Amino acid sequence: MRLLGLSRRGLCRHGWLRRARHLLDGLPPCSERAWLEVREGLLCLLEEGNPVRALTLAAEGIHIAREAGDFDLEMLGRDVQGLALVANGKYSSRRLIANRELGRQ
Repeated sequence: MRLLGLSRRGLCRHGWLRRARHLLDGLPPCSERAWLEVREGLLCLLEEGNPVRALTLAAEGIHIAREAGDFDLEMLGRDVQGLALVANGKYSSRRLIANRELGRQ
């Protein structure tokens, strides 16, 4: 069954993500919210092939992780952001790695 381009598994995943987002609404920045943004960004990239939306979600996850003081999630968000930039054709993977080693974005 495909509805609006989503498989049954995709519909289920979107339902759980929407539920998690609803439960976290109104809470201060926390690691759980950062994880949700980064995870949804990764799913947008890998399953939907949407690097633009993945970039937006990863950036939001990075921002929330930084506010929550969660360095590991911030770095995970940066990884997703880097993958999305490469997938979007903004950077080659080699250039992205060199920039990270030099401390540039």
